[in-house]
Amino acid sequence: MSASIMTALNSHLATFATSEDIPVAWEGVDFTPPPGPYLRAFLLPALTVGAALGTDAPNRHRGVYQVDCVYPGGSGWGACATMAEKVRVRFKRGTRLMSNNLVVESVSFGPGLMDGGRYKIPVSISYWAFLVN
Repeated sequence: MSASIMTALNSHLATFATSEDIPVAWEGVDFTPPPGPYLRAFLLPALTVGAALGTDAPNRHRGVYQVDCVYPGGSGWGACATMAEKVRVRFKRGTRLMSNNLVVESVSFGPGLMDGGRYKIPVSISYWAFLVN
């Protein structure tokens, strides 16, 4: 996992979460879920490959940045779906981070489901990045 990729994606989400006044459960950080809604973020890196021939060629990193929109159970799907759409807009296809070295390739929604008494909609943000070897 590239720390610079994780930092760029987390920073982009943190700015959004602050503007929406919604807490985020960050990967690897202790978190006590609030009674209301929150976001949960984690990185699912894929295989890193050389982007060209030669040992000094940059590496191409791909993966999925997963953002779960988590809402209290029993409140319906509407507010959660609205937040998922806001996350999609924040990370819309073509979004560039890390001085254009990281690009959002696509954003997809997973099915809404109950998770321990809460309702969640996963938002999968596919990215690629070229970083020096």
